[in-house]
Amino acid sequence: MDRQNIITLIILIIIGIIYFLSGITHEGLWIDEAFTATVVKLPLSEIWKTIGSHDTHPPLYYLLLRLHVSIFGHSDFTLRLFSVFGALALALLGIGPIRRACGDKTGISYVFMVLVTPITLVYAQEARMYTWAAFFVTGCVSYAYLAATQEKRNDWLKLGIFTIAAAYTHYYALLATVISYILLLVWLLFNKKKQLSIYLLTAGIVILCYIPWIMNLLRQTLDVVHDFWIPNVTVTTLLDTLLYPYSYQFLTPNRPLYSNIAYCIFILLALFGIFRSLINKKKDALLAIFSLSVFIGTIVSGAIASYAIRPILVPRFMMPALGLFLLPVAYGLSHISKRVLLVSICSIIIGFSMPQIIQINKQQFKDPMKEVSSFLNGHMEPDDTFLHTNVLTAITFSYYFPGHMHFLYASQDPDNHQHHIFPNIIAGPDVNRFLNEHKKVWLIGRSKSQENTINNYWVTSGQLRVVDGLRRFAPPFSWFDIELIQVITPYPDGTFRLSRPVNDALISSVDRVQMATSIIRKKFGESFSYSTTPHFTDVSDDHSAFKYIQKMYEEGITSGYPDGTYRPAENVIRAQMAAFIVRAKFGESFTYSTTPYFIDIPANHGAFKYIQKMYEEGITTGDIDRTYRPCDYITMDHMETCLSKAFD
Repeated sequence: MDRQNIITLIILIIIGIIYFLSGITHEGLWIDEAFTATVVKLPLSEIWKTIGSHDTHPPLYYLLLRLHVSIFGHSDFTLRLFSVFGALALALLGIGPIRRACGDKTGISYVFMVLVTPITLVYAQEARMYTWAAFFVTGCVSYAYLAATQEKRNDWLKLGIFTIAAAYTHYYALLATVISYILLLVWLLFNKKKQLSIYLLTAGIVILCYIPWIMNLLRQTLDVVHDFWIPNVTVTTLLDTLLYPYSYQFLTPNRPLYSNIAYCIFILLALFGIFRSLINKKKDALLAIFSLSVFIGTIVSGAIASYAIRPILVPRFMMPALGLFLLPVAYGLSHISKRVLLVSICSIIIGFSMPQIIQINKQQFKDPMKEVSSFLNGHMEPDDTFLHTNVLTAITFSYYFPGHMHFLYASQDPDNHQHHIFPNIIAGPDVNRFLNEHKKVWLIGRSKSQENTINNYWVTSGQLRVVDGLRRFAPPFSWFDIELIQVITPYPDGTFRLSRPVNDALISSVDRVQMATSIIRKKFGESFSYSTTPHFTDVSDDHSAFKYIQKMYEEGITSGYPDGTYRPAENVIRAQMAAFIVRAKFGESFTYSTTPYFIDIPANHGAFKYIQKMYEEGITTGDIDRTYRPCDYITMDHMETCLSKAFD
């Protein structure tokens, strides 16, 4: 490697380190990271057993991370720092096996592509195994090519090591290595049969090394077949998986148009490099073809298994194969001979990447736990406890508040086999016994979760008394919102008497879709005009409630959120319902008394005039204690009653 290439490489690596580390802790740990952070507190001897019994991944990442935190300490920063090391290792393959196989230009181009692709940054700043899985898989494929073409025993040894590491890191990494071994075998059968003996030896050693994990793999497979969270795989799923390198982590917000253009440029570069080399009969194109074949084969195999057995494919599972996609792109980039054109294409790629990179370091996509933690640390007392109905909040809060007890309400006695991982979580149906031992309670929920129905029922039915009103933490780009309410028992003897709702459908809270549909039908029926151009970014023209939500906007009943979203799945609270109904009936100009009717709705309350008008029109009378409870969720029967009083 000449001096100019060395300088270029050093600059790229320095830039990569800086931007991987900048903003690494601007978000809190989300559920999967909280699980990781908790597991790696266990002794090394316990991690193998724990992951085999209570997770759906292999154990190597957790074992390596446990060693890492024993050296660097245990914090959000150090947990994610290990993933930064994985991303840098993935990039540095460019100056190792990829440079050996395809030359300096391809090696440096590969480093550039890894560093500039937005999804690399996402997973470099997440305490999960994906950057390391990508490193091991790309190393496996690269050394498979070198071992087969250059016939060096050292490369076969490295192939075996990378294969074992990949198989023990992620099951899609295992799948990618299996596909690479199948393709390698086919190539050897047609081109170098004398290499078959060392191939079989390497494959045999890999299988022997994996035997200790086989029973755990079978157990985890049966667990997944029995019940797993992944939804059905559709054409959209496959498209999102292919486009994931230029997507946000949870596919929210939607990919901007320029991201799709950037992806098309990637594809064209890969095809350009491969076809040009084939025309010029350059043998080093074989690695690019091999890499792209394994990448496509991994996604196709995941899709086939999803259709044949049960869904097991989500876009982020392509991350172990990320390097395999970027390698042929880098190969094509390195074959652009005109310097001006090369600089222009690199500038375009950077230009398309930078907006997403800035957003990744600026916005919150995972969850709002940093804000939640900051708020609660200023309002909690040592004996406060948490009541959850959703397992995701229970695990996340367990990590952030290890000194407090957490009760996860379940209608039946669950399998508490994870209690030794989360000793401060108790799960089961006997919520009253738990709460009677811990009087000060924070009720935790998620507006978008089905279990939040139970939270709403306990509050709206009066079984829990609200001390501190509903607080919602919902970053605009995050898939995960958190709601918390400080509650006490309403009974004079101080005991809790919570019961499960008999019929969830009768007491379920109303979301913004149901609210819009009900109001517009009451006022206009089913026949009305509306614009076919969407007013909100998250309500497309094929949404089932599109016309009702459009009409809500056009009638001035709602303007949505500042980020241009409507958030149709969010539940409606009493203050919002008052604003919706009054605007629908009277618009924004109407008379109302400036003397508050309710003791919890002062004149400076944001919904004051709407709630006053609701009372004056006889639509609501509030509660007997002269409160309105503006942050309580509304139920379906409550909404129907108010709409009937307003419009019938």
